[in-house]
Amino acid sequence: MMVGRKMFVVKLAVLVLCLAAATAWSGERSRILDGSCSTLEKTPFTYTGDVVTVGILGEGLEIALAEGNVTFFGLGPDWYWETLGVDKPVVGETVTVEGFTVSYNGVDRNILTAVVIEGEMVPLRGDDDRPLWRNPGSGMGFQE
Repeated sequence: MMVGRKMFVVKLAVLVLCLAAATAWSGERSRILDGSCSTLEKTPFTYTGDVVTVGILGEGLEIALAEGNVTFFGLGPDWYWETLGVDKPVVGETVTVEGFTVSYNGVDRNILTAVVIEGEMVPLRGDDDRPLWRNPGSGMGFQE
C-alpha cells in the first residue's frame, strides 16, 4: 500500500512541475507577443522573401531569405485580417516584413509590426508595440 502512495506522490509532483514549466513559458511568450516587450531592447528589421510556412492562430510565418529561413511572430488572428479585408500571406507569396527582434531570457524573437503584400501595408502593432487586434481603438486599419 505504501508503494502505491509513494508512486502517486511522485506522479503528482511530476505533473505539477510540468504544469509550472508550461505556465512559465506561456507567460513569457505572452509578455513578448502582447506588447510588454516595449521595455526590452529592440533591433528593427525589414526583410523581403517568399513565404515558406504560415502558422496557425496568428502565430506567425516563416520566409526564405538568402541566409536561410527566418521565423517571424505576431501575424495576428484570421478575424483581424478579415476585418481589414485583406488575405493573410500564403505559401509562395513574396512579402516584406517589418518589425523588431527582442532577446528574452536568451532567446531571440522576431516580432512583426507590419507586413507588406503586393505593395499594401498591413499594420500589426501600434506605436506602443501592442497588437492592433488587442487594442481596437488604436488605429486598427489598412494603409497603402
